[in-house]
Amino acid sequence: MLGIHPSDGLWPYGDQVRLSWMAGGLLFVTLAACSQTSNAPPGGVKVPTTAPSKTKASPTATHTTPKAPSRASLPTDCTLLLTHASVNRVLGRTLAGQTTYIKALPEPSIGRTGRVSCRYGVSGKSVPIEVDISGYETVAQATNRVKISVAAEVDGGAHTTQTTIAHEPATITIGPDGSLLIYGSVNRTVAVTLAPGTGGTRTPTILKQLGELVVANLP
Repeated sequence: MLGIHPSDGLWPYGDQVRLSWMAGGLLFVTLAACSQTSNAPPGGVKVPTTAPSKTKASPTATHTTPKAPSRASLPTDCTLLLTHASVNRVLGRTLAGQTTYIKALPEPSIGRTGRVSCRYGVSGKSVPIEVDISGYETVAQATNRVKISVAAEVDGGAHTTQTTIAHEPATITIGPDGSLLIYGSVNRTVAVTLAPGTGGTRTPTILKQLGELVVANLP
């Protein structure tokens, strides 16, 4: 095979350009390979990469179930509900007699957890004013007892009027056997009773004023 030398004048000009391009390309590839080799860690150890930060999930809103009301507190002393001075002021006269405190047993059959009766002006069998505080396991049971008490008064011939005590709806019943103010306070019921002839024509006003004093002094 004959060797061809550039000095022979047989090397095409186009082949010279191609050879020059190939030589340049080979040099570029060699330099690129050296560059990659110089950046590689020794011994083939992999460089740890930083993991992308994880966005914390926003806390989800939790729905809490309302707690049932606690066991209804009852007064331990009648003077904590109504003092002699406050009773006399509301009546507009001095109420004679004694004050008695009566605590009844719970009645699970109707959900009642306890009951306290405070009687004012007691003389023999005469009880001019009585305040009854009853506690129940639930608000619904207390509300139901109010309805039952009002219905019993109406069945006995009393007529009713509606009022409010400390923004709570209340009912006043006036009948031949006495007058009653009754309302629910959460899971308690409050009943104020006046014996016939105790309040006269001011009976509704007296009942409302006594009821306001009682609810303000509930434990």
